[in-house]
Amino acid sequence: MALAQSSAAQKPNRKQRRQAERQARRQRAGRTSGQALLDRAREQHIAGLLDEAEAGYRRLLESSEEQPFVRSLLGALYIQRGQAPAAVSELERARASLPEEVSIHTNLGLAYNLLGQPEAADESFGRALALRPDDPEALKNLAGWLNERGRHLEAIPLLERALAAAPKDAARWNLLAQCYGRQGKAEIALEHALKAKSLAPADPQINGYLGMVLVHCGRFEEALTPFLVGFPAMGHLREYQASFLTILKCANYERYRPEMEQALLTCFDSGLIDVQRLSATAGAHVWLRYLESARSEATEDGRATRVHFDGILADELLVRVLGRTVNKCLGLEMILVPLRSTLLRQLRAETEMSPTALRFVVAFAMQCHNNSYIYPVSEADAEAVARLRDEIEQRLTGPVAPDPDLEIELALCAMYQPLHALEGFRRLLEVPLEAWSEALRPLLAVALHNPAEEQELRATIPAFGSIEDSVSQAVRSQYEENPYPRWTFLPSYQPLGFAAQMQIAAPWLTLPEDFEEPTDCLIAGCGTGRHPINAAAMMPDTRFLAVDLSLSSLAYAKRMARHHGIDNIEFRHGDLLEIAALGRDFSWIESAGVLHHMEHPERGLESLLGVLRPGGYLRLGLYSRLARSAINEARARIEALGLRPTAEDIRAFRRAIIAREEASIDQLVTLSDFFDLDSFRDLVFHVQEHQFTVPDLKAMLERQGLAFCGFIGLRPTVFQQFQRRFPEPASLTDMDCWTAFEDENPDSFIGMYEFWCRSKR
Repeated sequence: MALAQSSAAQKPNRKQRRQAERQARRQRAGRTSGQALLDRAREQHIAGLLDEAEAGYRRLLESSEEQPFVRSLLGALYIQRGQAPAAVSELERARASLPEEVSIHTNLGLAYNLLGQPEAADESFGRALALRPDDPEALKNLAGWLNERGRHLEAIPLLERALAAAPKDAARWNLLAQCYGRQGKAEIALEHALKAKSLAPADPQINGYLGMVLVHCGRFEEALTPFLVGFPAMGHLREYQASFLTILKCANYERYRPEMEQALLTCFDSGLIDVQRLSATAGAHVWLRYLESARSEATEDGRATRVHFDGILADELLVRVLGRTVNKCLGLEMILVPLRSTLLRQLRAETEMSPTALRFVVAFAMQCHNNSYIYPVSEADAEAVARLRDEIEQRLTGPVAPDPDLEIELALCAMYQPLHALEGFRRLLEVPLEAWSEALRPLLAVALHNPAEEQELRATIPAFGSIEDSVSQAVRSQYEENPYPRWTFLPSYQPLGFAAQMQIAAPWLTLPEDFEEPTDCLIAGCGTGRHPINAAAMMPDTRFLAVDLSLSSLAYAKRMARHHGIDNIEFRHGDLLEIAALGRDFSWIESAGVLHHMEHPERGLESLLGVLRPGGYLRLGLYSRLARSAINEARARIEALGLRPTAEDIRAFRRAIIAREEASIDQLVTLSDFFDLDSFRDLVFHVQEHQFTVPDLKAMLERQGLAFCGFIGLRPTVFQQFQRRFPEPASLTDMDCWTAFEDENPDSFIGMYEFWCRSKR
């Protein structure tokens, strides 16, 4: 009976057969629909549409109890997003279901690395390789991990095994190039990077790394094009932007390139590097873009047409150059000076200023503030600004209420003179900064609130000793009038100790076996604080003492330190000739651009050595006589013309150089200090200056018991020239070799001699 019943059950009737057919069709449709959804999600993932891909993967997981393959894809997506905990969660569930799947183990290694668990990452990569010892992808992932951990020697044989199995894989050639590059083998790295480029000529990451290798090889002109191709993929990296700055400093280019503009904007907005170092290139690119159009679009009276004018006001790169740096491009300056006149006339006449125009004028006013109003002013502009000033001062006789008309007037006026020069300017300070429009606030902060804060801070800076030396008094007076330099930006830093920084600056130098990381540093002659604050931000565990003659400079420095939250630096007012009055000593001292402004530089050096501990390090910066021939001629012309270090005479002398009335010294327009009044005064109108030769330095160091550790801070091309001329490593610390080299290349130290030395006592 049972068998008969069973046998009958195997023969469904017509109704049962129809139900079964419908169910089968639904199952086939479900499988087809699921596969289509998976395919679509993977396509979106590959295309970088991560939100859409995640939604697809999630729908698939909701339709079934467990789909480990989908979970592995979702984990990979979370790695791309930087969501390490979510990636680990999904991938661990996938591994539990598919313990033999190599890709899941390798992705888990990446996820644990992202999570900051190197041991777990090591274990995952090792399991992937154990499952498939010759799998090219597993070999590459493990090699990448080892390379990232600094284990380059272990990574290289793994990559060579991977390439033996897949010789046309560009990514593996690129990773092999990176391993050799991190070992310092630039030429071998270049060979492999070029191989990767030949296999994937348009790949951004491969182009980007090729550009970096070319920089390390000193081939700056060749590096620019692949570097720009790689910027979209690698431009967010600190190391990449640092290499970009090297290219900008060393390469020549004469045409506008849109991809260069995008790279510059990325750097401006990243916060990783000092944006002032972008100024010359960014300004040149704006100039190259507008040069021909400015000529063709100008009307007979020299004014830009409205279309051209509006285009300039909306220029994002120009707004950043104006608002966040001191422009260092003379060509752009030649456009900006007449443009300022156009802005004054045209926008003053309009009944309402657009937000775009106000933003631009504010940026222009900040540029003029930052360059200490070095641009010339025509008689017509001077008269217009005088009328504008009268109108503003009339409004400042009583309480101030912010309104659009006043904001426009203040912005236009600030393009020509400091707002704190207005009679009644304190009325503006009585208004909370938040009461003004968002566009105007940066200008009011820079032009009014910051100087007011600095005035208050002057009284909080302790003094040491006394300033009796007549030259010290004259130098103090100069920097009270013109604090130098007016810097505006502090990049973010990765903490580095003294030894690591020395390795970067002077890789040829071997520190003593008994070397201990210094915990305190004296910055003797800190100026406005750019150098000590950058150093303190990079070395948060070191205590810095920064001293200077000028209270104006120190107040600027203290305000910047407070603004950026730098609390491991102390400021003191005094003469370094009196430094012993501090009653302290230091394991490390820096004094760049200071001793050569003293009456007796070596006496100043002796004062510093009196507070340097035995075996301590000293970084000095002194002017080169050979490199400053044009500056010496400029100083002679200033004396012959009877010019004084006033703003009017400084501007007049600079205008004569631009107009080539002083053609013999037109080299000055190529120097960074030419472009703001404080710096230009420091460059050619200084009250006291001594200059040296390398033999002078050698003799002075020998007299003071100091060992020369090598020059730093030179252009990379100068180091390359020197090493071609003197290939022996010991030459880098041989001052006789440097003497011969500078005789042959007298512009090598156009900034100054910067070098480390060490006390032998």
